[in-house]
Amino acid sequence: MEKQTIIKLILPIALISSIYSVVIYNILVFTSPKSLETHYSFFLTSSTFTTAATLTFILFLVTLIISIKYLDKITNQQIIIAFSIIVGFCSILAGISWFIEIFFLDFILVGVLIAYLTPAVNKFTSDKINSEYKNDNYLYILPVSIVIWILISWIFFTLYGETIWRFLYIITGIINISATPFFSIM
Repeated sequence: MEKQTIIKLILPIALISSIYSVVIYNILVFTSPKSLETHYSFFLTSSTFTTAATLTFILFLVTLIISIKYLDKITNQQIIIAFSIIVGFCSILAGISWFIEIFFLDFILVGVLIAYLTPAVNKFTSDKINSEYKNDNYLYILPVSIVIWILISWIFFTLYGETIWRFLYIITGIINISATPFFSIM
């Protein structure tokens, strides 16, 4: 039974939580001024990061409040899958794009989608865990796996961030897209 639990529950939730590593990549890229190549930019001012971060925070907060308030009405398995795929494609696009404006748009879009996905994925996984598994320890799989992904992302980025951060974005995007079929398996 334990092997089936790992394959059917723990592994899918761990892969699904890879969505949150994109958020830490975005923050780490913005805090490392050597990572972004600004000479490919159409327009760039000194306050671009501040503007993008402020706009993302406002949109994130509004989306998070709305998705928490109307969680029962807007939580749908197909929407969660679609938004997870979009986060994966945004991560891949941020990794292959040379224009910093595309990176900022990805930053904003990922922030809004993560604001929706956080309560929706939490409700979806806790409903699946409560209906099939009676052990309360399984409720901690999602938060623990998110923290593990963030720590792994931070370690890789701080060790190799200025040289291979694009590769990390592409790998994370591929993992995000490949983890979406697990929503239907769970």
